[in-house]
Amino acid sequence: MSYFVGIDPSLGGCGVVILDTTGKVVSSATIETDPATLPLDRVARYRTIWRQLEALLGGYKTLKVCIEGFSFGSRGRGLTGLAELRGVLLDHMADLTNDIQEVPPASLKQFFTGSGKASKEDMLAAALEHGFDCGKDHNQADAYALAQWAHQGMKTKPKAKKPRKTKPKCKSCGDKGTEIESVYGFPPETVPCSKCKKTSKKKQK
Repeated sequence: MSYFVGIDPSLGGCGVVILDTTGKVVSSATIETDPATLPLDRVARYRTIWRQLEALLGGYKTLKVCIEGFSFGSRGRGLTGLAELRGVLLDHMADLTNDIQEVPPASLKQFFTGSGKASKEDMLAAALEHGFDCGKDHNQADAYALAQWAHQGMKTKPKAKKPRKTKPKCKSCGDKGTEIESVYGFPPETVPCSKCKKTSKKKQK
């Protein structure tokens, strides 16, 4: 039997969710460690997280793993530690499975909520709608979304609909007026063009 794993890597709270072939949650956890600044202390954190993660994954075979990647333009102090942690996890998980995929945060949000700009609260609400109640633990909500991505076999990131620019017709003369955005492609309402507006003003005078 295949199992589908979602991992939201974080030093403060690493979220992990495992689904079976039916999409049912068989295991979930948030692995927490204490802050550290010295290099050897950071390494100890990475080892602690991996040992607990390995204990969770050890009982399951044929794993398909999705791990959250970096957002575009990621920066900040915590990025170094997060990058080191992800490297450690990927290195060790490669010994367990060769089916590992990285998912950018915006793509995950688009897939799970329909919006690439979804907030943490939106992700929690979407998880609850899917029947996974993780309280206010956004680490597990993200991990659940990642596990669902793995379960549904999403090999490429979902594409969001792009706004399509259209030119509405003037309701008076039929000429096309200024451009407006029609996100869903529906015909926009007709509006007066600049010529008709000027003519109307002259008549009023």
